[in-house]
Amino acid sequence: MKFTEILKQYPDLKPLLANMPEELREHFRLAQYKANGFIHEKNTQLDAFGILCKGECRIVNILANGNVYMIERNKAVAFIGEVTLMAGETLSSVSIETVTPCDVLYLPLPDFYSWIQRDIGFLYHLNQQIARKLYTTSSAQGERQYYPVQYVVLSYLLKAWEGDSHKKKQFVLGETRQQMCESMGLTVKTLNRTISAFRDSGLVSIQKGKVSFAATQVEQMKKEAQVYVGKNRRS
Repeated sequence: MKFTEILKQYPDLKPLLANMPEELREHFRLAQYKANGFIHEKNTQLDAFGILCKGECRIVNILANGNVYMIERNKAVAFIGEVTLMAGETLSSVSIETVTPCDVLYLPLPDFYSWIQRDIGFLYHLNQQIARKLYTTSSAQGERQYYPVQYVVLSYLLKAWEGDSHKKKQFVLGETRQQMCESMGLTVKTLNRTISAFRDSGLVSIQKGKVSFAATQVEQMKKEAQVYVGKNRRS
């Protein structure tokens, strides 16, 4: 794909590609993926570095027993395969699933390694994204490991509300129970039992199977979450 076409079609990439070596600029190829598919699956060989330039995807770990654990969600602009490649590996440790239709620009591995050696600005962006992933993952992992399930679920709901730019009087979580389980590392049975207890105590409501709560309930949810901070996972 021509470099000028890339900048025209995906203008958000301009800062990232500004200092890319001239001889590497025409080596990109474009791949387009439909929603609810895979960009790549766990344990597949990576032969190129990718840049998500349009759409949204989920990074998931599909375990041998069939359970799915969602590590994070990424929106464009984001990198594909950078953690694996910067670790000196080529076998992917995770699967990347498309949430929406996605466009990914791929660069052959020799060109990728040449780019990071010659463009300090790009290397900075790459390291910053990897560090952000590790920071977020390590923080969340501690909560799931040692805090009670009630805290984990309340924290998840509050973060979803805080991330909603509209802040409507009645917030409805768009995710299914299965998606929630994958994000929090819980079984459906555990999540349903916890949500039912919250509903019975008046913390949340259920609208057509979706978890819902009013803006006026948020402060009570925060107070309740702090109660569980003082309890260990077995309490």
